[in-house]
Amino acid sequence: GFGGANAHILVEAKALSAAQIDEMLNKDKASAALQNKIGFMFTGQGSQYVEMGRKLYDNEEVFRSCIDQCATVLDPLLPVPLTGILYPKTNDQDKTKMQEMIDQTRFSQPLIFAVEYSLAELLRSRGVTPDVVMGHSIGEYVAATIAGVMSLEDGLKLIAERARIMDDAPQNDGVMAACRLSEEEVLKGIASVGEDETRTVSVAAVNGPKSVVVSGKRGEVEAVMKALKVGGRYKL
Repeated sequence: GFGGANAHILVEAKALSAAQIDEMLNKDKASAALQNKIGFMFTGQGSQYVEMGRKLYDNEEVFRSCIDQCATVLDPLLPVPLTGILYPKTNDQDKTKMQEMIDQTRFSQPLIFAVEYSLAELLRSRGVTPDVVMGHSIGEYVAATIAGVMSLEDGLKLIAERARIMDDAPQNDGVMAACRLSEEEVLKGIASVGEDETRTVSVAAVNGPKSVVVSGKRGEVEAVMKALKVGGRYKL
């Protein structure tokens, strides 16, 4: 009943079994554990630009030390020193020249690796330690290095050789197109164009339920994209 400012409520408690109580406690523990987990994710090619991490290089000793450590391994493997490409002189002409160079696979992949690794080490030096790591494309190599699957030197040499091989491969008018469609939709689109017009076209990667990469000769890939009617929802 209710009287004045006081309220009295009778509640009938539902009896819980020991198993139910244990289940609830375990769920709470699992939820708390998941909330405290830290993951590092590493990106792939296409994220590169001149002066990536420049302020960190100038002001953070750990980051600078790691970049320089990467440069020690990579410089004998690259036509141009790593820091010379990544942190060129300040005039616009040098920056424009280096941006063109950094976009070449030969340079972009090792540079992205070096920056991602150095950033991860900077975070770890501040006490931010990953429970899990994952990466896409080049990022997989960085994640593997951070996880201890391979040494930094081996990781750098591997990515430098990978980049060299990819850069030396003949172009032959080949392209890739990323589109926001399912694999099933893309395969139907390829089939609708016809085998004779899509001899070089194939699904190169399925990155997600609605994220598919198609590869082949430019004209054939563009014909498939047109058949799929994706408009601006793809990128060569």
